[in-house]
Amino acid sequence: MAACSSVNVVYVLRILALFAALDETFAADSLESRRANPDQVSISGFSSGGSFAVQYHVAHSQSIMGAGVLAGGAYGLCSFIVVLRMHDDMPVAVVLGDVPFLRDRPAPYHSSGSILFNIPGLQQDTQTFYQANLVDNPSNMAADRVYLFHGSSDIMPTADYGGECGHLAGPLFLNNCGYNAAYEVLNHIYGGHRPLTFKAFDQSEFTTWLFTLDHGFDSLGYVYIPSGCASSTSDCKLHVHFHGCFMGSSFVGDEFARKSGYNEVGELNDVIILYPQIKGGLLAVDVSGCWDWMAYTNENYAPYLSYGNTLIDVSVLETSTNAAAITFNIDGTTNMRGDKVYLFTGSNDVAVPPATMRQTWEYYKAYVENNNIQFVTNLPAAHGMPTADYGAQCDQVDQPNYLNNCDYNGAYHALNHIYGSTQALVFRTFDQGEFFYFTSPSTYSMDDQGFVYIPSGCAGRYSDCKLHIHLHGCKQGKSYVGDYYARHAGFNEVGELNNIIILYPQVTSSVVPVNPLGCWDWWGYTGGYFATRNGFQITAVHRMMERLLD
Repeated sequence: MAACSSVNVVYVLRILALFAALDETFAADSLESRRANPDQVSISGFSSGGSFAVQYHVAHSQSIMGAGVLAGGAYGLCSFIVVLRMHDDMPVAVVLGDVPFLRDRPAPYHSSGSILFNIPGLQQDTQTFYQANLVDNPSNMAADRVYLFHGSSDIMPTADYGGECGHLAGPLFLNNCGYNAAYEVLNHIYGGHRPLTFKAFDQSEFTTWLFTLDHGFDSLGYVYIPSGCASSTSDCKLHVHFHGCFMGSSFVGDEFARKSGYNEVGELNDVIILYPQIKGGLLAVDVSGCWDWMAYTNENYAPYLSYGNTLIDVSVLETSTNAAAITFNIDGTTNMRGDKVYLFTGSNDVAVPPATMRQTWEYYKAYVENNNIQFVTNLPAAHGMPTADYGAQCDQVDQPNYLNNCDYNGAYHALNHIYGSTQALVFRTFDQGEFFYFTSPSTYSMDDQGFVYIPSGCAGRYSDCKLHIHLHGCKQGKSYVGDYYARHAGFNEVGELNNIIILYPQVTSSVVPVNPLGCWDWWGYTGGYFATRNGFQITAVHRMMERLLD
């Protein structure tokens, strides 16, 4: 009787969850069809997502041509208790789903707290499920490309983002290992892929050793070359971006140049991005790595700028500018008349306050057609480069990188104003609820919303692009870290370069079913057939895949 009561409680809770979902208004859009190539669909995942990727690959091997597994497990379809020690805050033991004709399956053995499966037994389980028509024919996988990764810690390795490589970097579990796992996964599966071309170059060939010593130039600068600009005969645009004080390579490495947002916009629009680097000279007054706006290199270099936060009469600055033009220290000011100028100030910037930027605006109005000037003043940003999704809280100074997550892509808006008709990255949230019939996603521990990245080459309805599905690990879903993992795991950049749509289904934590850490179902918490075509999460993801192929 107690067991029946327990089942009734679960049933009631799921019914309540359904009514709650029906009453909710979704902000996300529907996942749009893209006519992706059905012969070019692959899947990968990290941690629990890696284990789930294996399950999906086996269940739908007829639809998948390659898989990537990062710190995941084998295809374990059995009923037993598993000792689990992936993270200190994970449950010590969990009970796997009950599959009727595998009830007599022997438990795995353990070594030093790790799960060591009987591989021949798992392979036999796979054949058993195929014979029961619960998974596709395993022979479909014979020619598939599979990429496997395991580090000394349970991490997702990236080329330039996240915590120290050898340590768990919660809550995102993204680690800067100088190794682009996303690129390696997709390159192994599809082959011939282009990585991002972000290069360091020797600045010394443009200066003398004394100039470098006295005037603060770093020995290295950075440049981003879009894939459309790889040829020396390409007709690309060029944008030069100067970092601020304390933001050069001697202070933050290439972090500011990589994460300020210009490279992604440059890739989409064939704009080469040049990042000269300054570090402060041994013989110069400045030691904070500022570009010379205070005449520390030579008083003739900046005779027409305001000093610090002191407000100088703009007419004085104009007089200095005109004198510099007459003496040929600068080009003629009439060259600026038709230029496009983008100005930004944050209302919480105390280093270069809005009053100083208003002076810059007044100054430019003397030389540039006023309707060519865009002046943005309405964000509560601190002193930093505003980004769409990276850095510190918008109104807080992010030392040492000075990058602020303001949900505003300053790089895009600057280049769009200057060049016009500039494409932005298409990273979207979509409604996962439409892929569950007669119930809500939460019934099976899935989030109401998922993410998808659409490369610029796949914007058309008949794009014939590839499709890759990537599954996050425990505590990496939207309900834990928002879209940070999906934006920064590295797949979007590779997808953009190689016309691969990246789909990010999302799971969340739940009390019923028992999934306290928001893991994909690799142990059977949604039911005994969790790793088959009849599994609820596998079914939902498959419907998402079919939508993008439709």
